[in-house]
Amino acid sequence: MCFVFLHYKAERAITNLRLFMSELERLEDAHKVLPSYNTHPQWAARANKARRFHDYAGIVLVAGGNATGLGAALSIYPARFSQEPATLWLSIAITAASVLGLLLNPLWSFAPANADG
Repeated sequence: MCFVFLHYKAERAITNLRLFMSELERLEDAHKVLPSYNTHPQWAARANKARRFHDYAGIVLVAGGNATGLGAALSIYPARFSQEPATLWLSIAITAASVLGLLLNPLWSFAPANADG
C-alpha cells in the first residue's frame, strides 16, 4: 500500500507542476504561437500514455513482490498460515487493493483545461 501512496503523491506532484507550467505557457497567449507541451491535448495525451508504463511497472512490482513474499512465507511457515488463514487472505486483499489503486492511477493524470486557453 505504501507504494500506491507514493505513486499517487508523485502523480499529483507532476500534475500540479504541469498545471503551473500550463498557466505560464498561456501568458500573453504564447501557447497560440509556440508549441506547448502542457496546453495542447495531443501532447498531454502522448505524455500520459508514455507515463502509463510507469503504472505497469508498479503493478508488476507490487504483484510480484507480494507473491514472492507470500510464497516464501507459506513455504517457511505453512502451519502458522493453516492455523490463521485470515492473515493470508488479508495479505491477498491488501495486494489486490494495491494493484487496483495502481490501475486507477490514470484517473489522476494531467489533462489540459482546453486547447484555446
